[in-house]
Amino acid sequence: MARIVLIDETGFLMRPLVRRSLAPRGRPLVVKYQANHRQKVSVQGAVVLSVDGRGGATAEALRARMHEDSYVDGEKTAAFLRRLLAEYDGPVIVVWDRGNMHKGPHVRAVLDEFPRLSAEQFPAYCPDLDPVEWLWAWAKYGRMANLAPRDLRHLTSEVAKLLARAAENETLLQGFVRAAGLATAESERTLGT
Repeated sequence: MARIVLIDETGFLMRPLVRRSLAPRGRPLVVKYQANHRQKVSVQGAVVLSVDGRGGATAEALRARMHEDSYVDGEKTAAFLRRLLAEYDGPVIVVWDRGNMHKGPHVRAVLDEFPRLSAEQFPAYCPDLDPVEWLWAWAKYGRMANLAPRDLRHLTSEVAKLLARAAENETLLQGFVRAAGLATAESERTLGT
């Protein structure tokens, strides 16, 4: 049976994403941050699904790769795909959006080199179908909100810790799959949620 791998990318910026706080009325939260707001950590994330016989999916793993102060392009995507293929045997179906980093000669070369790999695209303007988008929302608007990193190394460290925490939490990953509408009642029972 094929594994389905849902992939998406995002960036974590030095400038904090300011959210409502519990600061007393009249004394708003003041978040100071470094002036170099263009520095960032770009992240590629993949939720690996195993599919049950009824068409439901269970989160098997989270894989991520960080790129400090860099953008994700086709070359980095090709390297990410090669790592996934080295880890998983058998057919792999990648599902991703229509971003430019998913096209080009580097990605085509990987697709040509590995016939067991196939790529599909999400429908246009449907980010809610991708569990990785739910991961980004959880990370940015929940766990990393109001974080003012001291420098790029601090930001990279915080993102790495957050991704490791998410990868270890099967219930959390399954919640992202459920939010994307990819889980069945049967796959929920297997996790005991």
